[in-house]
Amino acid sequence: MKLNYDCLRQLLIALEKSTFLDEELNYEYGTFYDIVKLMPDFQQNEIAYTTILAEESGLIIANIIDADDGFVDCLYQRLTFEGHQFLDTIRDNNVWNKVKRVISKVSGVSLDILISVAKDILKSTIGKQ
Repeated sequence: MKLNYDCLRQLLIALEKSTFLDEELNYEYGTFYDIVKLMPDFQQNEIAYTTILAEESGLIIANIIDADDGFVDCLYQRLTFEGHQFLDTIRDNNVWNKVKRVISKVSGVSLDILISVAKDILKSTIGKQ
């Protein structure tokens, strides 16, 4: 399965919007199905796969629950600092659309390259203002 960067961006946005600390500073974990409701444009298997890769890459902190060789649920805790940094780089729709245009010129792009391209485009956008 191929990583969908639009799905990754939406996952990070959904997690950032979710409150995972209550007034007493206790964690309130969001479930996979809570996140699925916030991402109606994506299929469950795509969100699950993106969740696995986002957790492996250190963009989010999540407890993925597997059973019988399948993804059962996930308890999302929060974005990591790296996750926030990445999201801040690609948050702006104009920047994100430019990033997608640039990376569409090649058949595959690693997350590191995507982040580098996004930073360059964001710096260029900021420099023009």
